[in-house]
Amino acid sequence: MKKILLSLVAIATISFSSFGQAPEGFKYQAVVRDASSNPMTDQAVGIQITIQQGSIGGAVVYQETFAPTTNGYGLVNLEIGTGTSTDDFSSIDWSNGPYFIETAVDATGGTSYAVMGTSQLMSVPYALYAKTSGNGEGPQGIQGEPGIQGETGLQGVTGDQGETGAQGIQGETGDQGPIGLTGVQGIQGETGTQGIQGETGDQGPVGLTGAQGIQGEQGIQGETGLQGIQGETGAQGIQGETGAQGIQGETGAQGIQGETGAQGIQGETGDQGPIGSTGAQGEQGVQGETGDQGPIGITGVQGETGAQGIQGETGAQGTQGETGNQGIQGEQGEDGVDGQDGLDGASGLDPIDFSNMSCALKADLNQPSQTQYGEAIIVTAKDDLMNGQPVFWSYDLIGVTGASAESLPSQNQAMGICLEGIAAGTSGKVLISGFATARFQDSYYNSYDIVTLDANTDGTIRNLTNATRFFDSGGESEDYNSSEDYSITFDAGVGYDTRITVNDLEFEKYTYSMYDRLGIQGSNDGITFTNLNVPWLQTSTVLIPPWGNQFGGNNYNSSQSINGWVLPADIQRAIELGGGGLFQPEIVTTFRFIRFYFISDNHVNRRGWDITLSPNSYYPSPVAEGTTLYLENSYPAQRLTSDNANQVVFGFNACSNTDNGSVLIRVAPPRN
Repeated sequence: MKKILLSLVAIATISFSSFGQAPEGFKYQAVVRDASSNPMTDQAVGIQITIQQGSIGGAVVYQETFAPTTNGYGLVNLEIGTGTSTDDFSSIDWSNGPYFIETAVDATGGTSYAVMGTSQLMSVPYALYAKTSGNGEGPQGIQGEPGIQGETGLQGVTGDQGETGAQGIQGETGDQGPIGLTGVQGIQGETGTQGIQGETGDQGPVGLTGAQGIQGEQGIQGETGLQGIQGETGAQGIQGETGAQGIQGETGAQGIQGETGAQGIQGETGDQGPIGSTGAQGEQGVQGETGDQGPIGITGVQGETGAQGIQGETGAQGTQGETGNQGIQGEQGEDGVDGQDGLDGASGLDPIDFSNMSCALKADLNQPSQTQYGEAIIVTAKDDLMNGQPVFWSYDLIGVTGASAESLPSQNQAMGICLEGIAAGTSGKVLISGFATARFQDSYYNSYDIVTLDANTDGTIRNLTNATRFFDSGGESEDYNSSEDYSITFDAGVGYDTRITVNDLEFEKYTYSMYDRLGIQGSNDGITFTNLNVPWLQTSTVLIPPWGNQFGGNNYNSSQSINGWVLPADIQRAIELGGGGLFQPEIVTTFRFIRFYFISDNHVNRRGWDITLSPNSYYPSPVAEGTTLYLENSYPAQRLTSDNANQVVFGFNACSNTDNGSVLIRVAPPRN
C-alpha cells in the first residue's frame, strides 16, 4: 500500500509520456490536504522536489522548487524538470537507477518545506531512458498472458476484385544463340474448314475468399537461361484443329523470404474490448476450519441492593442571637486545686457501615436526586447545581457554588457532592462524608492496532480498538497481490457502532468493470449482514459477496452505480461520484459488526487501501479502586477526574466501573 498521507496529506500520481524527441521532464499531480484531510483549495503552496539515486536518502542528483496554486479540488499539476533549480535535469542517467522522488511542502506558500514522503520511481519515461541506455531501445517487457480467444465472427461478404498490380520489372534478355540453317520450304497444305465455335459455358460461382496471408517480400528474380540453338524450320504441316487447353503448370518455388524489418514503435493500446460472458459458477470451496471460540460475554450487572430508608430532614437552624459586647477582662485568679476525675461519658453512636458498598449502588445522574449514603448538610446554592456535581464553599459569595477553576483554591474550599439538583437561591443536600455518585470526566484508552487482510487474517473476527489501521496484503507501502479472495470482520462491542475513515484507495477498475473490488457490509447481530449505502461507493449487478465485476447500470458513473458498498477506483472517482464536491472520507455507520470482502483478478495490481476503524465513541480507560479523584482541569469545572492537574482532591474511587460519565466516590475532601 503506497501511503502518502502525513500531517499535510499529499496523494500524488506521476504520469510519463514519450515523444519523437525526448522531453526534459515528466508530469506530477498531487492533492494537498490539511491535517483534517480536507483539500486545501485555491491556495498558493510551496513544493520542493528532490530526486535521489540508489535508495531513500541517497545521493541527490536533482532538486527543484515550485510555487503553484491548488485548484478547486486541492489539486496541483507540476512538470518535473521545469521548476526553479541550479541542477541539470538532462544530465540524469536514467539507466543507472533505481531513483527515488522526495516531496516536501510548505502549505503557506513559502520555502519552509516539510518532507511529506519519498517513493521509488518504478518506471522511467521511454524517451528519457532511451537517451542514456546506449542503443536507443528500452528493455523488452514481460510477455503478457494471452487474452481469452473470442468466438469466430461470421464470414464477411466478399469484397470487390482489387486492381491488378503493376507488372514486375522484366529481367535482362540473355545473349542470342546462333541462328540455325534454314530448312527447305515444305509444300503449303490446304487450310482446313473452320470448326463451329462452341458456346461459352456459364460462369461458375465465385468461391469464398480465404483470409489474406502475410505478404512476403518479393523473391529475387532468377537470371534468364541461355537461348537454346534454334533448330531448322521444318516443312509447314497442315494446320490441325485447336487442341484442348493444356493442364496448367505447377507454381514455381517460393522465393527466399527477406529478413524481418526492425520493430516499429508500439502503437497506443486500443480501447478495451467488450466484456465476455460471466463464466460458470465454480464448485463450492472446502469448508474452512471452525474459528476460535469467541470471547465470553460480560457478566450481567448485579441486582441493586434495596434502597435505604429516607433520612429525615435536619430541622432548620434557629436564628443566632447577636454577640454581646466583650466584657472587660478581669485579672487572672490563682490556680485552684485540681478536681477529681469526672465519670466516663456515654458511648457515641455507631458510624455508618460502608462494608456493603458496590458498583451496583451507582446512581443514574439523569435522575433529579440520588440516595444518601453518609453525612449530608443542607446548603443554599448561589448558582444552579446538578445532581452529582462537586461543589465548594465560596468565601466571597458566602454560600455554596460550583467549581470555579480560575479562582481555586485560594477563595474556595472543597465541600462535597450534590445529592440532588439545586436551583440558584434554593436549598438542597450536599454529601460531605460517605459515598456518592459523582460526575466523571472519562479518560480513554490510547489503544491502537494494525491489521492486514491476507491469508493469515482471512475469515477472522477482530475486536476494534480506538484506532485500528486496516491495510491490504501489501501493508502500508506495497501493492496487494493477484488472485486474492479474503474476508474479515471487525466487532465494535456491545453498545458501540463502527466509524470507517478511508485515508487512501486505488484499485484496478475500468469504465465498465471492477477487476479488483473491496466491498463492505454491516450487522448488529454478527449473523445477518447487509450491504452499506454510501453516496460515493459503487453498486454491483450482483448483491451478495464477493459481488460481480460489473457496475450497477453497467457504467461506473451511471445513476444506478452510486449509493453503494464497493470502494471506487481512486479518490478522484470518489469525488466525482459524490457530486463533484470535496471527498468525505468518514463513513459513520449504525452497525456494531463491519465485514470487508476483497477479491482481485490474476493480473495488474494497485496500491489498495488504508482505512482507520474506530468506535462511534471512544472506549474509556478503567480507573482502579482507591485511585485519588481530583477536580477536572477545565472551566467551568463540573466533574471529577483521575488527572491531578488541579491538585484539588475530593476523595477516592470506590468502584472500577467508571462508564457512563459517572463514578462512585468515597467523599473525603480536605478540611481546614
